[in-house]
Amino acid sequence: MNDMKKIYIIIATGLMIAGLSSCSQDSLDIPQKGVIELEKFYAEADDDDAVSAIAAIYKVVYNAARSHTAWYIPMHARSDDGFAGSAFTDSDNLQQFANYNIVVTNTTVRTMYQNFYRLIYWSNLIIEKMPSDTDVKRRVHAEAKAVRAFCHMDLIRLWGNPVKVDKVLSPDETTPENTPAAETWQLIESDLNEAINGLPSKSGQNGQVAIGGRLTREAALALLGKAQMWQGKNAEAAATLNRIITSNLYDLIPDRQNVWRPAGDFSPEYLWEHNAVDNAANWLDQGDGRYVYWGWRSDNVNTGNAGLPAESWGFGAVSADFAQFLLSHDGGKSDRWKALIADYEDILAMGSTGVWSPPVTNNQGYFRLIGIGRNEDMINPNYGLPMNARSALNIPYIRYTEVLLMYAEMQLAANNDSDGSGLAALNKVRTRVGLAPLATYTLQAVKDEKRAEMYFEGERYLDLLRWGDAPALLKDKGKTWYSFYGYIPGTTDWDVREMPGPGTGWTERYSLLPFPAEELNANPNLVQNDGW
Repeated sequence: MNDMKKIYIIIATGLMIAGLSSCSQDSLDIPQKGVIELEKFYAEADDDDAVSAIAAIYKVVYNAARSHTAWYIPMHARSDDGFAGSAFTDSDNLQQFANYNIVVTNTTVRTMYQNFYRLIYWSNLIIEKMPSDTDVKRRVHAEAKAVRAFCHMDLIRLWGNPVKVDKVLSPDETTPENTPAAETWQLIESDLNEAINGLPSKSGQNGQVAIGGRLTREAALALLGKAQMWQGKNAEAAATLNRIITSNLYDLIPDRQNVWRPAGDFSPEYLWEHNAVDNAANWLDQGDGRYVYWGWRSDNVNTGNAGLPAESWGFGAVSADFAQFLLSHDGGKSDRWKALIADYEDILAMGSTGVWSPPVTNNQGYFRLIGIGRNEDMINPNYGLPMNARSALNIPYIRYTEVLLMYAEMQLAANNDSDGSGLAALNKVRTRVGLAPLATYTLQAVKDEKRAEMYFEGERYLDLLRWGDAPALLKDKGKTWYSFYGYIPGTTDWDVREMPGPGTGWTERYSLLPFPAEELNANPNLVQNDGW
């Protein structure tokens, strides 16, 4: 799936035509060559072409929809668990997420929105234009439908009533109205059910290696279970998620510290993951600059002696609120603590010489470990310029842990966990990190376990919305900023200084993102969300 040049050219041509669709051809009695070539490619695609087409989509799912700045950092920053991080400057308008002062011209909001629709467009090209006349092409169709559903679901979760796009739009269909969410949920469920019927399961718990980063039947089931959960279809969601559990194809990695590390790649814990192909000869094509974004800010904190890249920018910082919650929940510095975050003493023990000047902004003395680039994980250990750093680490989109926690929640909501299977799922997550199993459980127990287990994976803020907890927990978000100076001179007490922040805290309008200004200007039929 590495030979993508042909499909990249085709996609680029298609996007150019889509962007110029308002240019009239009436006075020119000539065919639009780009459109003909695009449609001809899909209509005449052989199996290799079909695989190349879906491979290009998989690559873009991470780079566009789940990249370092277009999902993990903004979604993390919106929650009570972290800050946008970096310095006081606002690269890509990311600080606006943490400070709750987002504007309709926010760069990242626009990028996220447009990239989801790009992926939908490319998926629609496969679904609509490519015949499903071979087993290979039927599988590619199923994958495209799963990706289309994945994008539509995130569009609903973030924007509420975005436009449903279930076909390649013609030039006279480029200004559609908002679609009621219930109608788009129907498409999502239909797409995922068709994907489930058309996708293979892996051969066994270690069978993902043979499939690579491609979707399986169980990954589509997990997406369907989440879609049903978001609609309040508790019993249906529990039944769907139970199909994954009873397949016995998935399990938790015994060592929690191997999650989000190369040792976890294609493990029984991952249902769908971004495949950072470990190819030293082609390392510049293996990812993006997320490890430079996600590492500790190296002009504030020494990183090289701690085994981290020589330059990184410090986005996605840890809140003291999360660190203190995790210590309390896990009863100290558990294996999960060591996998997720470090405090100042921890980073000194790793070999860092500590804080330099200027101080670390958006920091209270805690440092994120999950997702950071480590020299030992790099595909190209002699990467030269920092922006050339590429890691062999796969990024999981769906973990079995999330399936277990969603199942525990849905079982409780559907039937008060009448058979005890929800409790067993919750306890499986707890005992992996050394916590005692519970005899009974409540929704709060699920909330706490999910907060601890899925830190920095982009779901916390959305869960707070779904549970109705956002107004209380985020009311002061962004009102205070912090700077960390290391130790107070002559002591081992932390020097954390507070200052007024530019934020206003959570208000009702933040239950949804604003539709980007550029989209509203281009489409007069698109109605902005309330409060924006």
